Amino acid sequence: MAIEPIFEKINLSGKRRAVGERGKVECKTMVATDTVSEVLSLSGSAIALGSDTQDGQIKCDGRAVFYICYLTVEGEIKKTECTADFTAVIKDSCIKAGYKATCRLDVVKTEFDLTGASLGVSASVEAVAEISENVELNALSGGEQIVIDTCELNLSKSYGVKEGVYPIEEEFELASEIKEVVSHRAGASITSVQCGVGSIIVDGQVYLTVIALQKAERCSIIKEVRVIPFRYEIEYEDAMPAMHGVASVVEKGLKTEILVDEETGKSKVTVSLNLCFTGEAWANEERVIARDAFSTTDVVELVKEQADCFKPCGSQCLSTAFNGRAGTSELPVGVSMFAVGNEKAEVLTTELCGGKIKATGIITAVGYFIDGEGKPFTRKLETPFEKELDCNLGGELDCVYARAERVTARLISATEIELDGELILCVYSREKVVVSCIKEIKSGGEKKPNSHAISVYIPFEDEELWSLSKRLNVCPSALIETNPELTFPLTGKERIVVYRKL
Repeated sequence: MAIEPIFEKINLSGKRRAVGERGKVECKTMVATDTVSEVLSLSGSAIALGSDTQDGQIKCDGRAVFYICYLTVEGEIKKTECTADFTAVIKDSCIKAGYKATCRLDVVKTEFDLTGASLGVSASVEAVAEISENVELNALSGGEQIVIDTCELNLSKSYGVKEGVYPIEEEFELASEIKEVVSHRAGASITSVQCGVGSIIVDGQVYLTVIALQKAERCSIIKEVRVIPFRYEIEYEDAMPAMHGVASVVEKGLKTEILVDEETGKSKVTVSLNLCFTGEAWANEERVIARDAFSTTDVVELVKEQADCFKPCGSQCLSTAFNGRAGTSELPVGVSMFAVGNEKAEVLTTELCGGKIKATGIITAVGYFIDGEGKPFTRKLETPFEKELDCNLGGELDCVYARAERVTARLISATEIELDGELILCVYSREKVVVSCIKEIKSGGEKKPNSHAISVYIPFEDEELWSLSKRLNVCPSALIETNPELTFPLTGKERIVVYRKL
């Protein structure tokens, strides 16, 4: 009777790679350049609208939003915004159609152009796609005329990515009359993720920063920071409390409105935005496969296959204070510094080792000043950071996102400014599991039958039941039945008796 192997298909979450391309996005405002004296502040954000994965490339549709604050030739501070839709194309030979891909768009640098008829702005946008290979293994699990040595695989199974949107509206009062919002920014950080019944529960906080110009004879700029905690449940039909959840968040549609009460001299500020979440639930799944096999009737050749699969270990939100000095071109005499905004942290290097994460990078911000004549102006500020923080995540580092919050500044000299603030690192890790299986078993013909009814063998020292059975071409159960006194591993002094039916 010929061998009849049985195979099972095992789907694995394979290697995750981050591939990216950097491109330029341009936009023209409705502001005539001859009305602009100086651009005080320019910031931008980009959101991914959708993506299409093909062999060798990913097309990501996006939208860039620019926020511009400028000084007119008459000395008034005004603001405007514009949007530009674009398509980023990420090319890499490792990208295959059908791969799961998550796209992220980051504005790296913004610039303005006053040479044309209208004020132009542009951004250097980095499109990053995180792709996961879908690995399918054909694993031997049993069969007729085959003796197998089994093992259990503890794998993580993803139930797919789900999305959700959580609107936030924050209203607060300022004790002075506000003329204009010069700059606003929102940054969300996730502090914990857990699975519930039918949902992924995400906790975190949003940092809202508003920099505004007061109504006064002499310009005065104030900065207001609000921290809003949130809890959002992403609808996830398959989720259960025993599962492991991961999530990410992107801020979209930030708007700020000012309502001034001239009788009281106070201002009501209303800030609204949407938090867009993506979540994924994972569950442990045990599978039994063959790690070795032989046939008592046929000579067989085993074809083995090995693949790496990855499962998330979790995420952790870390916070630490930072202090650094930023150089600037010489400031005019009589200058006053009112606020610092547009904070951003860029991570350059990361390392996760021994319960610590080491990170280096650069913190940038915009300083808002007023000269001796009451004219406002801005300067870009930049300082490096190098931090080592306790991190209880296992596995290997997957990705790190950084934010700079609550940044304050102090004039040290005409060319140097000291920056203080809070650096937030959102750390994600993963664990690599190497899966080895038998993907094919080839028959080389029938074995020559042993003509002896009874045989006695001397085993090797430290030999186990499986290796002994395979070498003697006897099922392990039959070997134990005829040699019940054996204790494994063997000493090498035993005598093994094998009975055969002739």
